[in-house]
Amino acid sequence: AIKGVPRGIDFAIAYMRSAKPVDTFVQGTTVRQGNRVALVQVSIWQDDPQRPVAQARGHCLMPRDEA
Repeated sequence: AIKGVPRGIDFAIAYMRSAKPVDTFVQGTTVRQGNRVALVQVSIWQDDPQRPVAQARGHCLMPRDEA
């Protein structure tokens, strides 16, 4: 079983437009996961998911399996 929490290797945010003081939503997706590294993409929007306020990508180092 995998124990522990993934650790961030790098993280980048692209701000697309100004946010308003309204409800904000986020969706995270694992784009690719190998044995040791995972690539995660995040989209943040307010009114329309097709018009994101910001997007982020990050690489995470996965914890090692413990026998």
